[in-house]
Amino acid sequence: MRLNENVGPLNVALLLVDGQLYVKLPSNLNKSGRPWEKATAGSTNPVRKKFASTMSSLEQSASLNQDGSLAQAASSLKTVGVETVNGVAATHYFLVVDVSKVAGPTFAQAGKATLKQAGVTKIPLDVWVDRQGRPVRLSETFTVKGQTLTTDFNISAINQPVTIAAAPASQVSTR
Repeated sequence: MRLNENVGPLNVALLLVDGQLYVKLPSNLNKSGRPWEKATAGSTNPVRKKFASTMSSLEQSASLNQDGSLAQAASSLKTVGVETVNGVAATHYFLVVDVSKVAGPTFAQAGKATLKQAGVTKIPLDVWVDRQGRPVRLSETFTVKGQTLTTDFNISAINQPVTIAAAPASQVSTR
């Protein structure tokens, strides 16, 4: 999985390959001198250590099956209309997810507790679904402690081969 995340003004890239998590932090948080840092539970960098603790949730979020449990936990659902996403017609839905009602592995208990502690009980979510019932785009934006968190997933080339390689060892810090 390759994920680019904007948290407020920070842009963070995550690369999850073969159970290993690599993080590309902004330069003010990366003191290693290499673009990628390996995140492990034993990381000396507290930011990398925190990312390592969320690896299970990242692996689960990479599954397309998570969307069903999010829809079942919706406190409201509205059809926005039909739009073109990645060249295919998709129905755009807007739903508000009640975090406490999400079942299954989508949010591990620790993730739910973290969201609750941050005051996040509901997550507004836009979902675009193609004619085969597959999600092709997801977008969420909400605010936590004054910081806006935006996540956009674009899903294309479904059932096509994908290759995601680990960051080259010469570009990875493991300190």
